[in-house]
Amino acid sequence: MFFRSGSSKMFFGMICICVLSLLLININTVYGQKQTDESFGEGYKYLSGKDLNNAIVKYTKATESNPKDSNAYVNLGIAYYMKGKYDKSISFYNKAIEIDQNNARAYFNRGALYLNKCEYDNSLSDINKAIELNPKYAKAYYYLGLIYCMKGDHDKSFFNHNKAAEIDPKDAYVHCGLGSYYFYLGDYNKAISEYSIAIELDPSFSGAYGQRGHLYKIKGDYDKAISDYNKELDNCSNYSIQASRGMAYEMKGDYDKAILDYKKAIKDCLKFENNQEQKREELCNRYYDLACLYSLQKSKLKSLEYLSKAIDLGYDNIEDLKEDGSFDFVREDPRFAELLNKLEKGKLKCKDFKKDQSDNATAEPASPLL
Repeated sequence: MFFRSGSSKMFFGMICICVLSLLLININTVYGQKQTDESFGEGYKYLSGKDLNNAIVKYTKATESNPKDSNAYVNLGIAYYMKGKYDKSISFYNKAIEIDQNNARAYFNRGALYLNKCEYDNSLSDINKAIELNPKYAKAYYYLGLIYCMKGDHDKSFFNHNKAAEIDPKDAYVHCGLGSYYFYLGDYNKAISEYSIAIELDPSFSGAYGQRGHLYKIKGDYDKAISDYNKELDNCSNYSIQASRGMAYEMKGDYDKAILDYKKAIKDCLKFENNQEQKREELCNRYYDLACLYSLQKSKLKSLEYLSKAIDLGYDNIEDLKEDGSFDFVREDPRFAELLNKLEKGKLKCKDFKKDQSDNATAEPASPLL
């Protein structure tokens, strides 16, 4: 099957964001200072169990009974992060810092979320502040390693990952960070080894399963990849992992399961307040993937409908579209030629994504292509 360069480019970016989001969830549901407030304790129980609505209710009560409890605001931020409400999450981290400027967890969480939004300078500032407040903060060094890796500074990335390992060699997140470092360098065997160590140290650590799954997929072991993605999705709903499992099914030739995963990824993506450009690219690629699969299944109308939606969201890789063998079944259709012609002439412009996403970017085509 033709390997779509647009999808592969997005695939690499998706890996970076996916590891950040999953690790942020797991890190911050497992520790915090002891509190005497009953609502705080109940909120922690709900947050750990991912019952986010009840966690928010309890932590809100905790802030009402003790307005100076900065950790309650931090955990409210975590709960809203897990709901995909990133801006609201940051507002609670800001409040926690306003109350207690020495709260390293607040800086760490806000910095990790800035990194998830690709705001590297803000992230670097906050993570460094967390380390200044707590020089033994292993996970903060781990995140510094990720930041520098994504900025292309591999020497600083390696230094910080090793610093994290030096502080806490038994921390699963530290080994996951080293796995990500080797992943980005292309040393897949070392990366798999580090992810496997992370899983051995903490079998419930979902983030490592997803990253190891990506590597198995790259190496062509689709069954192992799908197994790891299943474990990831059992612990956390994530549109990037859903799409990745869809890719693995597609590569195996199981188009029906791939289609289900791509559609679920679209629905989940729409729930999150991630960077609008990232969201647009993710949706654009998933619509293109669906267009390819429906063509391979000889469903001409659905293929053209999804291709039209991908183009509406800004798909513009004309060369891939011309060469992609997935579209051989629809290539002679006049509507395919019309879409290609409009792209070549530059007459189709990307729609206003923020305006249209709620009513136009749905899992199913809104109307037939006429």
